[in-house]
Amino acid sequence: MNGEGREPGDEDEAARAAGAEGGGWQVRRIFVALDASPASAAAAQTAADLAARLHAELRGLYVEDADLLRLAGLPSVETGTFSARARRLEEGDLERQLRAQADRARRLLDECSVRAGLASHHFEVLRGDVRRAVAEVAEAGDLLSLGRVGTTRLHRLGSVARAALAQGRGQILLLAESGRFEPPVVVVNGHTRGDHRALHAALRMAERRFPDGRRREDRLTLLLAAGAEDAGILEREARHELAAAGHDPDRARFHRVRPGDHHALARAVARDRANALILPHASPLVRAGDLEEVVANLDCTVLLVR
Repeated sequence: MNGEGREPGDEDEAARAAGAEGGGWQVRRIFVALDASPASAAAAQTAADLAARLHAELRGLYVEDADLLRLAGLPSVETGTFSARARRLEEGDLERQLRAQADRARRLLDECSVRAGLASHHFEVLRGDVRRAVAEVAEAGDLLSLGRVGTTRLHRLGSVARAALAQGRGQILLLAESGRFEPPVVVVNGHTRGDHRALHAALRMAERRFPDGRRREDRLTLLLAAGAEDAGILEREARHELAAAGHDPDRARFHRVRPGDHHALARAVARDRANALILPHASPLVRAGDLEEVVANLDCTVLLVR
């Protein structure tokens, strides 16, 4: 573990309480799962930047795969990638490889935290089933940052990401290969508290400024999953939220979509060339059983808000 977790000050705690009462988006801790995949570096830097921006605690996590260690205890042979020479794989060899990977993950998180300006962060090494350990670590109010694809890159959604979507209790940030979590952003808006938190998260992501302090007005698209009358109400409410947050409501785009039309998400992302989609967990656009398929077919970063 690197450093002690920073205790939030009174002002931060008051802001969290006010946001929670108003149904706003709050993040207490950000977990980032680190492994040997190229996406790990992007996930770590994004997590560190978000932790600094949201005054959240950053926790890095490396899981030693218990299944691999059990296999290493059996008679086995490893073939070199370049030499094509076979040699006996000993349990101690794998232990050393895992420790080396954990050390690289720790250094990566240290570097990302320094770049983000964080005063401290945590790093933890666990041993067990990787998918279960990562999926279950984040609790309500936490955010889990993952790369969308795994180390093999054979699927559009890695096994750890799929497990997090199916089992996770916290909020999930699935980063696209580029690692970009920035505007243009598409957000699904509705009448529930989850929808309100998703909109609030989008507003936090749009809070960017030029070096001279001027606010950047980034493009934001809101998908109103409702009938015509309710969509009008949702748009008026969203415009009010935008104005209250200091944004120009006229710069936002509003599109009414039919509830249950999960294809509307992909169309909106493609049309706006969005880098990110912010989706409430209980969205009227996506049935619970379809969530993995819908997310797998989106070519952008996805933030699942609970």
